[in-house]
This record gives sequence, C-alpha cells and structure tokens, in this order.
Amino acid sequence: MSNNLLMVTMRKWVEVSLVLAKVMEQEGIELLAPKLHLANGKEIRLSLEIVDKTEVQEKGA
Repeated sequence: MSNNLLMVTMRKWVEVSLVLAKVMEQEGIELLAPKLHLANGKEIRLSLEIVDKTEVQEKGA
C-alpha cells in the first residue's frame, strides 16, 4: 500500500471514528471492539474507546 493511500485511508478512518464516537456517547457506550475476519482466515480487531481525560489524570496522580 502506498504511503499516500495509507494516509487517505487513515484520515477516513478518523473521520468515521469521530461520528461513531458521537453515537457511542449518545448511547452511553464507552468501548466498542469488533473483530473482523479476513478472507485469508486471519482476524483483525478494531477498538474505539471514549476516555475521560480527568479520570485518567486523577488515576495517574
């Protein structure tokens, strides 16, 4: 995959992820992690997690 195609694909993934995150917030979903099966038998896992920065900072302190 060319670097340009990778960048375009990543940009689209980010755009769609932002829309999905908005729906997740509306539905009260914090983590979405589907598994996809490729034609060659391999499996890939995607994940999108909504993280509260305040909670993360408090836990790290």
